[in-house]
Amino acid sequence: MMLSTFSGRKTEFPAYKNAYLTLAQQSSSLCQFNHGLLGFVLTPAEYQILTFPVNHIPAPFAPLQYPGLEPNLANDANALAVSRHNAEWASWKFQHEQFQKQQAELNAFKLLFLQSLDKTTLQRLSHPINGTRQLSVADIHAFLGARFGTMVSVDLISLSSTLAAPHRLETPIENLLQKHRDAHGIAASQQQPFPEYQKVQLFRVAVKPCGIFEPCILAWLLANATVATQTFDSLATAILSFSDNFDQTSTAASLGYSAAVEANSLPPAIPIQDLIASAVSAALLAHSTPSSPKPTPSKQGTKYCWTHGIQGSHTSQECQHRRNGHKERASLANKMGGKA
Repeated sequence: MMLSTFSGRKTEFPAYKNAYLTLAQQSSSLCQFNHGLLGFVLTPAEYQILTFPVNHIPAPFAPLQYPGLEPNLANDANALAVSRHNAEWASWKFQHEQFQKQQAELNAFKLLFLQSLDKTTLQRLSHPINGTRQLSVADIHAFLGARFGTMVSVDLISLSSTLAAPHRLETPIENLLQKHRDAHGIAASQQQPFPEYQKVQLFRVAVKPCGIFEPCILAWLLANATVATQTFDSLATAILSFSDNFDQTSTAASLGYSAAVEANSLPPAIPIQDLIASAVSAALLAHSTPSSPKPTPSKQGTKYCWTHGIQGSHTSQECQHRRNGHKERASLANKMGGKA
């Protein structure tokens, strides 16, 4: 098992903390409740809020203890004393082996923990004379939490600036959405969550330079006329739906899925007006609702599944037996290349 190197940046500490705690939990099967070595890392309060078995009252962590010196047998011992000594020695041997095994696992985890720290953090953590020899894994955990676990305003400003970095179309839009959601989680964990309008604004700033998603965002704004309905999640849903539809059009390559659209790039083979018109049509189709829908009766049913076509049992999202490439957003109005 390995642990990725920590960069020393506060914005990456939550993911790094989750990684080393996961490694600690997996590094031993000797401790109770499947918590591995977490009892050595966490504070008593942190340990007792972990998940314990049903109907079990959370208890303080109890590491295996050193069993003491090997029991001795007196030279003039009788047969009964020899028998008792053999039983005591077998019990001592088992406890000693378990204790030694736990210590070896703890030392191996501490070594991986220290090796994953960046050079600057390791220097600040080390004692000028003793280095890291006398540090416990709990000491390392406490130091990292105090130094990187609390973000101040300037850290959150830095975090928001990374979200405004221009999106490049060779990177899947799902990656950008996840990057923003991760940042939202970091800010929320610091008790300083991004306001909803700022989440939306930062995402719009990130995708604006590529130009492709502007028609989709315009359609989304028309469908969500009030600030209360203009949420990051609703925008993400619209963007993903647009991306799925748009990727299947003949203009996808021209719009930059094979290369990012830059302000000073060469003109595309197809006039940009035609491309934007095509994109607007796709966006409005994805977000518009017919004023007087008149469903056409079907003997086979009224539901549509990308894998199974028109039938009455389930939709694409409800399908339990999917073919490769199954698309959950496929519907009767927009089959997205699914079964006719």
